[in-house]
Amino acid sequence: MTPSIIYGLYCAAYREAVLRSDQPGVALCLAHLSRGATPLEWVIVQLALHDLTNGTPQRSRPRFDRALREGATLLRSLGLRLDGVGVGGPGADLGVAA
Repeated sequence: MTPSIIYGLYCAAYREAVLRSDQPGVALCLAHLSRGATPLEWVIVQLALHDLTNGTPQRSRPRFDRALREGATLLRSLGLRLDGVGVGGPGADLGVAA
């Protein structure tokens, strides 16, 4: 996945969470958004939901890229490998290994 695709997923998850935020509980929203998701997609959906529920406005692309770089170490500790994060520039491939 490229950073653009991952950012698109974040934006889509944030918008969907806003639309569903009036439904009972974030768990329902999370279940809907992450149905059939890869581990990386699930983490990105979690980030969008976390941002929405703590009042963080939807991140701009530069803020999202910075969060991705900062979170790469944590994601690696969870078994996700983000190739090119912190090394490549925009457009670098992000690979996922479970």
